[in-house]
Amino acid sequence: MTLLTPWETITMPHRGDANRPKLFPIVKTVVTQCLCYFLALLVAVFLIVNGSHAHPSIYSHESHPEPESWQLKGIVAALKDPDPEVWVKAFEKLSNYKLDQLKPPLEIPNDRIEQIAELLIYENQDKSIQSKVLASAVKALGQMAAAASQYIPQIAKLLTHSDTDVRRSAAYALGNMGAAASEVAPQIAKLLTHSDTDVRRSAAEALGQMGVAKDYAPQIVKHLTDSNRTVYYYYYSYSAASGLGQMGAAASEYAPQIAKLLTHSDDHVRANAAYALALMGAAPSEYAPQIAKLLTHSDDHVRYSAAEALGNMGAAASEYAPQIAKLLTHSDDHVRASAAEALGQMGAAASEYAPQIAKLLTDPDTFDNSVGYTAAQALEQMGSLEVKDLLYVLNEVYRYQREAPSLRFLAYFLSGGEKDSLLLIKWLGSPKEYPHEIRDVNHQEGLEVLNLFADIWEDTQPLSKLRKDLERQIAIVVDKVNWKQADMDLLKKHYKNLKSIDSQLAADVKAKIITLERQHWFLIGFKVWLIHVSCWLFVIIIYPRSAQVQALIWDWKFRTIVGLGYISIALTWIPWLRYRLLAPFRQVLVADASLDSFDPQAYFPDSHVKIRQATHTQPIQTAIGQLQSPVVLVGESGLGKSMFLRNLVKTSGRLAVYLPASECAGGVVEAIQAKLPIAAHDPLFLQSLINYNTLDICIDGLNEVSPDTRATINTFVEHHVQGHIILTTQPLEWTPPATAKTYVLQPLKRQQIAEFLTSRQGILPEDAPVSGVAYEQACDDYLASQLQQTQSKQELAAVRRFLSNPMDLTLVAQLLAQGKDPDLL
Repeated sequence: MTLLTPWETITMPHRGDANRPKLFPIVKTVVTQCLCYFLALLVAVFLIVNGSHAHPSIYSHESHPEPESWQLKGIVAALKDPDPEVWVKAFEKLSNYKLDQLKPPLEIPNDRIEQIAELLIYENQDKSIQSKVLASAVKALGQMAAAASQYIPQIAKLLTHSDTDVRRSAAYALGNMGAAASEVAPQIAKLLTHSDTDVRRSAAEALGQMGVAKDYAPQIVKHLTDSNRTVYYYYYSYSAASGLGQMGAAASEYAPQIAKLLTHSDDHVRANAAYALALMGAAPSEYAPQIAKLLTHSDDHVRYSAAEALGNMGAAASEYAPQIAKLLTHSDDHVRASAAEALGQMGAAASEYAPQIAKLLTDPDTFDNSVGYTAAQALEQMGSLEVKDLLYVLNEVYRYQREAPSLRFLAYFLSGGEKDSLLLIKWLGSPKEYPHEIRDVNHQEGLEVLNLFADIWEDTQPLSKLRKDLERQIAIVVDKVNWKQADMDLLKKHYKNLKSIDSQLAADVKAKIITLERQHWFLIGFKVWLIHVSCWLFVIIIYPRSAQVQALIWDWKFRTIVGLGYISIALTWIPWLRYRLLAPFRQVLVADASLDSFDPQAYFPDSHVKIRQATHTQPIQTAIGQLQSPVVLVGESGLGKSMFLRNLVKTSGRLAVYLPASECAGGVVEAIQAKLPIAAHDPLFLQSLINYNTLDICIDGLNEVSPDTRATINTFVEHHVQGHIILTTQPLEWTPPATAKTYVLQPLKRQQIAEFLTSRQGILPEDAPVSGVAYEQACDDYLASQLQQTQSKQELAAVRRFLSNPMDLTLVAQLLAQGKDPDLL
């Protein structure tokens, strides 16, 4: 199915001419023959009259209507299509309208005119496409006349183009620009001797329009007397075809005589009478009722001619549109075509029948699709189509792939630039590139496309080829877009549609739905989990302040059921939560350390330790500043083991439990549990917290308990290889835990003794007789007197042993502050 250019419609025979009634049919009677000759004579008279009245230009240029807004929008939209053949059809359609006197808001944007002008130098590897683009673009510019006159030099260059159509179109365009293009008249005149008849004709017409024809009269005369039958046929066949139409009222005086033949007994006479009246157009509309009666005649030829006659009357005969519309489903293809053409000629007055005409685009009964061609022409005159009717145009693309550009342009044209229609054309009708091949399809576009596809699904049922592509595009859009839960109903609707026709692509849509449903349920579960976790976080926040909440959390059943199992795990695995659980019991856990009475100034931090059997020593704060693994601290009585533990518990910042070794006879965990009565509800939970090192465990005085108790403690330490545990003891015969590191607390050295005595000022009574510098001097004098080398070795060793013990040295400091001289021996 081909949309014809304006000059092709002149020379191409009317579709169905081989079978339509002739003005001179084969007759069977003398009467009939005479009547037919009489009609022929009348037509000849009309043509002669017309020839005397018509302006010469009618023989060379057909009239062009002004475009409507929806038509311009459709054409402009087509110029954005990536297919150059669609541009060609857009330009050809643009050339069919009168464009030289457009006024706002009905105008072609300047950027579009520039876009068309840029195509005057268009190149394409396919030379046939290149020529089509050039020829149609230059012809469209020609229709704009003065609005495109600035491009005359570029158009003139095409007069020497290698392609005949391009040269002819260039001459046509320059002619339309009139006197403004007279400067290139010499170049046009050279075409008067061109070998192609159409080129010569276009050149002659162009010179006439420029007003310079007289200068080239000899060539024009030669052209007009050309013996080539094509030129002769063009002028006279065109005059014969349009003469009566141009006469209007001038030929109406013959109408009564022709009208009498509408009731003649011979079918051919009636058909010819209707045909003759048809040529008169709207002028003989008073005979429309008589012609309309022939629409139900038994003879197809009569019906055919009656419909054509009413159509030529245009909107004046629109009241008969319902009767003509009934012929759209007639069994004879010529009758269907004539009915479609007639309704089309009535324009917007018959637009309500556009959907029925659109269905004729898929007419299967003619080998050349003449019905579809006529239907397309009719639709162009009736107004823009709704989306559901536009489907019939797009379906033809799949049937006639060679005519895809023409059909896609027709779809653009009939869309009127309407948003949904343009969206449909982008996705269906075998575009050169589908949108998803050009760019990523976002969610909003995908939503619009699927909604549109859902709306047209039922309407595509009779359009099998378009339906197949629609199935594919549905599956592609579903796959390419990230859908939301709100789109589930739309996806299910498409799945149901595809499943109803057993489409293999239904499985792809179903897979997407399943994925989305999984995401949906996961999201619901995640939200429920967030709510659950939020509630538990609230419980954890108020836990330290509420004894009732503490009891609930330590209750195994409540924690397991309400906590859904994972809360217990979280409480033991997450350090902050473990700390939170035991933090309210901090004071209870270290009650035996008597921290309220512990004065940090009383602790001397500069003591040294060494690993058993090692030779070098290190500060105790460096070696055991923070518990990372089990440690055993061994030291003589008074060296500060307990003070170190109390200071560690006080200053570490971690949760700790202080246990006298005597309380661990039944087990370390049991001793801790005894401090936490609430843990009796779930001792295993407490065990888990201890296993995850929630507490620093300080056990003091192993030397004061039985071997069995030490063995119990040893077993606990060995089971907690990475436990934060410290044991203190005086030297004794026993085997420390194999997993513990043993440090021996060292007696104070000479310098440490002096520093220890000096540091005691902070804990001495404020009213002590000796203080400040006097106290420091008393300490130095006392140490000098006690550690003099004149003493015997036994005395010196006894003195050193006494002074190196912090507990004894504290007593010395108190005496010195009282102004006394302690006697160590």
